Amino acid sequence: MAVTEGMKRIEKLGTAIALWGGLAGLLLWCAVLFIRGSFGLGELLFMVGVPVICGATLRLIVWIAEGFLAPRPS
Repeated sequence: MAVTEGMKRIEKLGTAIALWGGLAGLLLWCAVLFIRGSFGLGELLFMVGVPVICGATLRLIVWIAEGFLAPRPS
């Protein structure tokens, strides 16, 4: 029971990293865009993409681990 609860918490963490990290990257990109007046599309993809990819990877790892930890059907 403790393992599945821990996996669910890690899954929620991965979701939070993807959503909030992506949003923070987007807001930071917008702030720099308005202050400096120019910021490239590559920076936007990097600032939003890295947290989303990290969070999605964490969720994928948990999904695979849950498959290995699930009880075998009889």
